[in-house]
Amino acid sequence: MPLALGRRAHGADEARLWRQVTETLGRDVAVRAMARTAAGQAAWADWFEDELYVARTGDKEFSRCFQTPRLPDQGGELVAWLRDAPPTAQYPLGRFSMADVLRDAIAADDLSVIHRSYLFARMAKPTVGANVSAEELEYNARVNFGELFLQTYLHRNNTCMACHNSEYSVTPETTFPVPGLVEKAVFGASSGLPVVDASHAMFAVDGVVREPQYRFERQDVVVTYPGLEPWGMVGQCGSFWDPAERVVEPDWLGQDDRFLVSPYGAEGSVWDVESRLGAGMEGLRGQGLVVGDDGSVDGDQALAWLVGMHLADRVWNQAVGAPLTIAHGFPRNEGQQQILARLTRALVERWSLADLLVAVTAEPAFNPGVSCGADPYGMPAVYDPWTTTAAPGQQGNGPGDRAHALPSRAVLRSAHDALGWPAPPEWSLSNKELTVLAAIGVFLRESQPGSAGSDFQGFLEFEALYGACRHPFGRAPGDLITALSVAGPARGATVGELAGVVRDRLLHDATMDATEAELVGALFGVPLDTPAAEAPALRDGLGAYCGALLLSPGFWLGTEARAGTASSTWSSVEADCLVVADGVQRTARGAQCEAGRLSFPGAP
Repeated sequence: MPLALGRRAHGADEARLWRQVTETLGRDVAVRAMARTAAGQAAWADWFEDELYVARTGDKEFSRCFQTPRLPDQGGELVAWLRDAPPTAQYPLGRFSMADVLRDAIAADDLSVIHRSYLFARMAKPTVGANVSAEELEYNARVNFGELFLQTYLHRNNTCMACHNSEYSVTPETTFPVPGLVEKAVFGASSGLPVVDASHAMFAVDGVVREPQYRFERQDVVVTYPGLEPWGMVGQCGSFWDPAERVVEPDWLGQDDRFLVSPYGAEGSVWDVESRLGAGMEGLRGQGLVVGDDGSVDGDQALAWLVGMHLADRVWNQAVGAPLTIAHGFPRNEGQQQILARLTRALVERWSLADLLVAVTAEPAFNPGVSCGADPYGMPAVYDPWTTTAAPGQQGNGPGDRAHALPSRAVLRSAHDALGWPAPPEWSLSNKELTVLAAIGVFLRESQPGSAGSDFQGFLEFEALYGACRHPFGRAPGDLITALSVAGPARGATVGELAGVVRDRLLHDATMDATEAELVGALFGVPLDTPAAEAPALRDGLGAYCGALLLSPGFWLGTEARAGTASSTWSSVEADCLVVADGVQRTARGAQCEAGRLSFPGAP
C-alpha cells in the first residue's frame, strides 16, 4: 500500500478490504486499483515531480507550472493527443500546465509524455546568476541542464562512463549491465562523448528560449509570453522561438559540434532531444529493446531505454528502499541485473506505471517472507549488493535486509491521512514547513535533494511538530484526536478503547499486550478501563500516545505489515470500502460496497 497507494492503511479494516481484492481478483488487480485511486494518483504525481527535480523553493521554484491544473479532469484525451502531435502543434481543448500532464498521464496510465513535456518546461527555469558575463551564464545554464538530464533522465555520468559502460568496465566483477550497447548508440562511443559540451550544448538557452515580457498596469506587473508554447502549454511552462523561423548562426560560445544519437551543428537544440526521445519511446512499445548479436541497438530507442531503466530502478527503490544500481549507474551483480531488465521491459512495452508496479510486487525479492525459506542469507544480494565480501555463508541477502524507512512523503501522507488532516504542504512553504520537510529528507530543490535515510536531528524536528498529534501547520476541522476526545466520552467509550482506535489507525492493530497497556495507561494517568468521560486531560493523553506511535519503528519502517485486530469503537470502514470499490471499478472489474462490506459481482 505505501508503494501503490502512497500511504499506509487507515487501519486493519482497510488492509483487509485490499486483501480481499487480492484473494478474489488477484494481486495484479489490487495493485492496479490502488494506483488508480485519487490518493494513489496524487502520490505518484508528487513522486514524478521529485524525480524530475521540480523545485519547491529557491530560484527555480516552479509552482506556476506544476501546482495548478488548467484543464477540467481529462480521461486520457490530453495524453493521447500529446503522444502523436509535434510540440509545435497547439492542443485544441485549451491551455494546460505540467500539472495537467502529470494528472492525465497517470490517470491514462501512459508515462511517455511526462519526460518529453518536461524537457521544454525545464528550459523555463535556467540557472540564474549575478555579477557574471552573459557568456558565463549561458554556459552554466547548458551545463546545469545537461548534467541534470544525464542524472534524472539517463542515470549516466560522463566521468563514470569512461571506465564503466555497457561494453566494458575496469571492474567487471562489480559491473553487470543490461544487454545492449546503449551508451555507444546515444553518445557515439561507449565511453561517452570526448567533449562533454557536445551534449550539453543541445540544451542551449540563447536563440531557443524567449524571455517573458513585463509591463506595469496600475501598480500591477503584467507578464506576457511572446513565444511559441510547446503543444499549447501555458507560458509559465516555457516560451520558445518557433524552430521553423529560427535563423541558425554560429554558436556564440563556439559549441557548433553537438551530439545526441547523431551529430548536430549549431542548430541542435531541445527540440531535437524531444524528437529523439519521442521516437525512441514509441519504438519500444510492444517489443522492448531489440539487441543485435553484436550488442548494437537503435539510437533513439537506446535513449528511451535508458529513461525506462532509470524509472524502473527508481520505482524499485521506492518499493524496497534500495536501488538496483550502484554509483557508476549499473547493477553490481547478476541478481540486480536480472530484476532491472525484467522491470524495464515491463514498463516500456506500454509505458504503463501500473504494469511496472505489478512487475515490482510480483518479484520474489519484494516479498522475502515467502521466498527465502529457512536460509537467512539465501536471497540474491539485491538490497545490499556489497555483502559478497562478508563471511562465507553470509554473502547473500535475507529478509532483514528488506526492512527500510518509508519514503518521507509516504510517512507524511500516512500521518496526515490517518489523522484527518489536509494533505502535507508542497508549495508556498513557510520556514516552519521548510525546516521539517528538509529534516526528514523530502526533496525541495537541487541543493536540497532529500535523503532516503533518517537521523536523530530529523526525528527531533518531526517530533517537535508532530509529537502531540496536533496539526502543525494550521487548524484541521476533521482532526481524529480531537474528534475522539469529544465524541468518545459521549459514546461511553473507555480510555483503552479510544487508545485502541489510535493504535489501529497508525499500526493496523488495536490490541496491546499487558506491558504496553500499563505504559499507555501511565500516559493518561488512569487505567485503560476508566470511562473516557472520567479521564483528566483526555485530549493530551490521546495526543501523547498518538505521537509515540508516529515516532515508532512500526510506523516508519516499510516491512511486511500484517493487519491485526480492528477497533470496533471508531471505524472508517464504510468510507474505505467505497474507495476500494471505486479503485477496482477503474480497472474494469466489478466491485460493490454495501454497509462496509465488499462484494465482486461476477467473480468466481
